[in-house]
Amino acid sequence: MNQKKLITLFQSLTAKDLRNLKKFVRSPYHNTREDVILLFDLLRSSPLEELNEERLFSALFPQKVFDKKELAYVLNYLMKVIEDYFAVQYLEANQEEREFAIAKEALARQQKNIFFRKVEKASKLLSVGGINTIESHQLKYELEMILCDQQMNEERGASLNLKQPSERLESIVIASILRQACSLLTHENISKTSYDYELLHHILPYLESPEKTHLVNQPVIALYYHSYKTLKEDDINHFQELKQMLIAFRASLSKRDLKNFYIISINFSIKQLNSGNGDYVREAFNLYQKALEDDVLLDHGVLSQFHYKNIAALGLGLKAYDWVEQFLIKYREKLKTQYQALNFNYNFAKLQYEKGEYEAALKLLQAVKYDESLPNLTSRILLMKIFYELDEREVLASYLNSFEGMVRRQRKLGYHKNSYLNLISFMRRMLHLNPYDNLARQKLRTAIENKNPLPEKKWLLTKL
Repeated sequence: MNQKKLITLFQSLTAKDLRNLKKFVRSPYHNTREDVILLFDLLRSSPLEELNEERLFSALFPQKVFDKKELAYVLNYLMKVIEDYFAVQYLEANQEEREFAIAKEALARQQKNIFFRKVEKASKLLSVGGINTIESHQLKYELEMILCDQQMNEERGASLNLKQPSERLESIVIASILRQACSLLTHENISKTSYDYELLHHILPYLESPEKTHLVNQPVIALYYHSYKTLKEDDINHFQELKQMLIAFRASLSKRDLKNFYIISINFSIKQLNSGNGDYVREAFNLYQKALEDDVLLDHGVLSQFHYKNIAALGLGLKAYDWVEQFLIKYREKLKTQYQALNFNYNFAKLQYEKGEYEAALKLLQAVKYDESLPNLTSRILLMKIFYELDEREVLASYLNSFEGMVRRQRKLGYHKNSYLNLISFMRRMLHLNPYDNLARQKLRTAIENKNPLPEKKWLLTKL
């Protein structure tokens, strides 16, 4: 086993995990090897980036010649102990599954008193929290079926109530197909891949038939149904249904599902916003705020730079300057290290720009060396706007020349290249516009209004 795999796993552990694992690896039930304890303590106390196989081996076996195979055994043992810890942590966090696991083991040992007691406790835990998840419904189904099996074993010909588990299984299947369809649609929207939805095409007419309306009203199905319709049809009514259910049931959804529902709702709002519907600035901003409150936007403690930028832009659009400032500072450390300075400086400069503090914004933008990738072109546009606001005409003319050269050199901009070239062209025309020539001004306004694609169109028209 490569030590990099173990070190990567180790880097994902929180301070709480490390404290718990210190006890866990010393438990004779989970580990009896002293070299595994020594390896854990070494990884816990050393700079991980400085460790290689030779250094690990010499620390573990100072009297031996380096043996790659022997080191691999110890690395694998520690990996297994950490995986066992993950399993225990999962069961502690999901008490209903823990109780059900105990019930099944008790039944296998003919301990029926324990079995029925644990089944009852698992059932009570599953009944708390409203909608729960597809996984919770699957657990309920398993509980119902194991009780039916136990009843049949104890009493031949017993009258069984199989209607409830049968109906639950139907709900699980439909909700699972809809959830998968949402995942496929989302992937289709960001890639050139297309998927076959043949099974879904049979499910939807069945689900939407008059005699099955009770199924669409089940929250576990309804959330995925309205998500699918929102993605597939860009339907505002389905979006509103999804949003209302998301807010109502957010406390009882898994983080995985909660994040997916938020992202679907946010993407719909931004799509509406990009289509010119300004009302959706508030919609998208509110959804982002709630997603932050529910802590679903961070992956392993890291916030995407695109979420960071979108949230700031939406807040600035609503002139929530104080909130945006606090957000940018608070979540700066949540960005990947290599993106922190660039993203913070750009977004904070944008905040200063919106407040009319152009000099302060200029200093922030000039503090970071930007590369020529697409996300950083927006920072160059902001620089251009600042030069214009400061009436630095000669500086702006020179800057537009370098900006154009950079855009033309880029081979990966695709359709964005024409957008930026159009913007540069109109900025030059504005620089040379006679402020007293109303006819030329109107001609330029009409040209800007009719030009697509064109970033910053609204800003250009405002300056005219």
